Amino acid sequence: MMTNKEKADQIFRVEGEIKIQAPPEAVFVALTTGLDAWWPFRTKPEARIVYDARPGGYIYEDWGQGNYTLYAQIVQYEPPRSSISIGPGGIGVSAFTSRNIDLVEPDGEGGSLYKKTLLFWGHLSKASIDMYTSGSERLNQILREYLETGKGYTPGA
Repeated sequence: MMTNKEKADQIFRVEGEIKIQAPPEAVFVALTTGLDAWWPFRTKPEARIVYDARPGGYIYEDWGQGNYTLYAQIVQYEPPRSSISIGPGGIGVSAFTSRNIDLVEPDGEGGSLYKKTLLFWGHLSKASIDMYTSGSERLNQILREYLETGKGYTPGA
């Protein structure tokens, strides 16, 4: 018997967009095969972020010696415009599936407009919803800073 059906059926969406002074090709590479250079949210500081750039490929943290944690599986890969991935998730009491859509377009001024949509379904705690909302906003800022200034990820910093 399920006693918390309303939470188990929850759907939550996070959307954002940001202008970046970099060509769409550079933004797309940073969002895919270049993730390791700037992605700050790692479960282990020394982890390497891997984006296996093909449909069915995986996005994961490589901890070395065959150890890893899975982020998502790529279901659409269309460089330099879009990438879609679906993955499992769970933090604390939350257990969910997510769909991540990254869309990059020229902004008409020599830069890019990056649009991100995250869709979660399953059991999501308020803390998880708050974390993904603020984390997505922070990631957009970090991505822009990386592409515009070159400041990337430093383990332990």
